[in-house]
Amino acid sequence: MEIAEEGSEKIYTPSWTEIEIMKQRCLPKVAFKLESTNSEYNLVEYYHLSEERNLDIKKLSCPNQSEESVQRIKNMKRYLPIDIAMLIYQNPTPENKLLKEYVERYVRKLNF
Repeated sequence: MEIAEEGSEKIYTPSWTEIEIMKQRCLPKVAFKLESTNSEYNLVEYYHLSEERNLDIKKLSCPNQSEESVQRIKNMKRYLPIDIAMLIYQNPTPENKLLKEYVERYVRKLNF
């Protein structure tokens, strides 16, 4: 991140060597996964990258690089909780109430 910060303050693009250094520093070699349930015990899984993978960043492709993908992303529906609340207030149909419940369940998953 230090290299990225320096690069953002300067006018030039970082070299491939600097990008490789950023990649090495940022990609974790250890990860934890917490499975939370309503019981007393939670499951914590530990993952360790035993061998270092050499990724050629030039060969990675963005799945959203086509114009069609970009347009689909721009046209996606957004379900912000405040928008859903206003939708329910203006038009309290059963379909809108189901949508509200879905959004509330999704938001609850995001809260830790």
